[in-house]
Parts: sequence; structure tokens; C-alpha cells
Amino acid sequence: MADCNNLFRRYHGEISIGSAKNNKMKDSKEGLRKRIRKWFSENHPDYKPYFYIQGSYKMKNGIRTSEDICDLDDGIYFFREPDVSASTIKEWVRQAVDGYTDTPPENRKKCVRSIFAGDYEIDHPVYLK
Repeated sequence: MADCNNLFRRYHGEISIGSAKNNKMKDSKEGLRKRIRKWFSENHPDYKPYFYIQGSYKMKNGIRTSEDICDLDDGIYFFREPDVSASTIKEWVRQAVDGYTDTPPENRKKCVRSIFAGDYEIDHPVYLK
């Protein structure tokens, strides 16, 4: 029987997100969470954000594009009856993260995206409970 363990390990190493990039993504996630909490406490204190990692990163199944771009989905939850539209709250999140990176955040259909140029992206889907 053939032993393909070394081949599989090499392949796994080629497709996996490295620990250095993983650590940078974690640090950026925490920095963005801190910035978002601060922004909401100063601008809309009745709206307290809560966070929950989701998607492939949560499942420890990170995805890399052919350009070596990875993403992390960090859901933002607001547990209150809103007195503004969901699109307004999403715009507030965009304002909160604006300036954290050199690239302006993207207001996408289902999330706000923070772009770390040529390296990774953090998506912020917004939920009202």
C-alpha cells in the first residue's frame, strides 16, 4: 500500500493559511472590534454591538484565493428594537471602520468589508435581533 502522508502534508501546507497571516487577521479583528465599540459608544450609545465569528474561519476551514487573499467573517449583532433602518446601521458600521486601513471599506450587499491590501479582508455582516 502506498504511503501518501508526506504528499498530503505538503499539499495541506500549500493550501492552508499560515500562522503569521492568521495572527495578523486575529489582531486586526480585535482592533476593528475595539474601534467599532468605541465609535458606537461615542455616536450611538443606545446601540451596543456584539460580535460573533462565523463562516469558514469559525469552522477552522479558512479559504484562500489564487491571489492568496483570505477573509474572516465577524458578525455584528444589535439586540434592541431599532429606531432606524437596517441600512442606516450598516452605514454606521462602515463609518466606524473607515480609516482603520489605507483602503476605504466597501459597502457590499450583505456586509461592510474592511480591506487589508493584498493580504486579507474582514467582512462585517450586520444583524438586528
